[in-house]
Amino acid sequence: MRHIKTLENGLKIVSYEMPHMNSVSVGIWIGAGGRYETPALSGISHFIEHLVFKGTEKRSGKEITEAIEGIGGALNAFTGEEYTCYYARVLAEHFAHTFDVLWDMASNVTFSDEHIEKEKPVIKEEIMMYVDLPAQYVHDILSEVLWPGQPLGKMLIGTVDTVDAVTNRQLVEYKERLYTLSNIVVSVAGNIKHDSVVETICQCLSTTCSHYPVPVSDAVIEKQSAPEIKLLSKDTEQSHIAMGIRAYSRTHPDRYILKVLNTVLGENMSSRLFQEVREKHGLAYSIHSSVERFIDTGAVVISAGTDPKSTEKTIKIILSVLKNLKTELVPKEELDRAKQYTIGQLSLGLEKTMNIMMWLGETLLTQKQVQSIDEILEQITKVSAEDLLRVSNALFTNERLNMSIISPLKNESRLRSIFHF
Repeated sequence: MRHIKTLENGLKIVSYEMPHMNSVSVGIWIGAGGRYETPALSGISHFIEHLVFKGTEKRSGKEITEAIEGIGGALNAFTGEEYTCYYARVLAEHFAHTFDVLWDMASNVTFSDEHIEKEKPVIKEEIMMYVDLPAQYVHDILSEVLWPGQPLGKMLIGTVDTVDAVTNRQLVEYKERLYTLSNIVVSVAGNIKHDSVVETICQCLSTTCSHYPVPVSDAVIEKQSAPEIKLLSKDTEQSHIAMGIRAYSRTHPDRYILKVLNTVLGENMSSRLFQEVREKHGLAYSIHSSVERFIDTGAVVISAGTDPKSTEKTIKIILSVLKNLKTELVPKEELDRAKQYTIGQLSLGLEKTMNIMMWLGETLLTQKQVQSIDEILEQITKVSAEDLLRVSNALFTNERLNMSIISPLKNESRLRSIFHF
């Protein structure tokens, strides 16, 4: 069962007791991500994540990793569009020690000029690595197409220019503004009681973060009247396709209908996209769909890699699968299978402390509340074929349709001529 507590200083704590487990997973979630960055500061959230591992006022970078790995645990972090998370998984008996390390990292990082200048070339190499991975970079381009000129459309990692230009003062000011107690969620799952979690956290808060108001990002602007395409011509072996359909936010009432619809569409090997594109036509090894959700927007994303000569055919087949979902009800057997898959994957994921910690932390930070598992399962169970048809017609329109391609192909206008419903 989940427990949530908000301290007087604004810090939120969410925990999930799993007495049958030996481990505990803990994460510190901060509402600092790509969408809170100005163009000049693009990538600064990710830069801070790197610097946190270089050391604090209390521990060196080496001492940080040794403190967790020395007790048999694992430590890591990641940056997203709407948050940064520092997390670890350890034996439950080491929770207090582990939280002390994580909190020290998040609140007491030292921004030394030496560390900043050393890390700049590392991050620039990371940028170049992603650019050299077309199957991944095509999704960064898709974000630019979906949300042009907006923070959600920028690369999370920043650009070579913004990384080069970042200063000590900018890093300090950004951290002080966003790493605030009211903008932090501590999420814990494993063999530990909620009262023990709260007590341990309160004991560590003698070192506090700043008390700035919770930051608010600009609302996403969605102006589109026709399908949009961006083609990056490059000497690749495949055409890497990323199709994006602007969709629903994290709290939209139809979000669970979309989740089931995505299962029907392309989440697994029995999905329509997999069966049509790979099994029936043999056009791609990798073909799948997923749902991205943010505070005020979202997207259905379809990914495929195919022979450049088969690019147009692959696009047409994907569009035909989407069109079919707009015109015909999903058969009961297929719908039941999709709902059972969705329920099963959710339930299986809840067997792991790390998965529960991630779900609780992300949800409480971005939605300010957490539904119970039973409530979520009830919503999925209620999804009907008529619901899928309604949502398909609402989303699969030319005014929401976008695509990015990295390919040896050069004729973007030709692709535009076939890319529409």
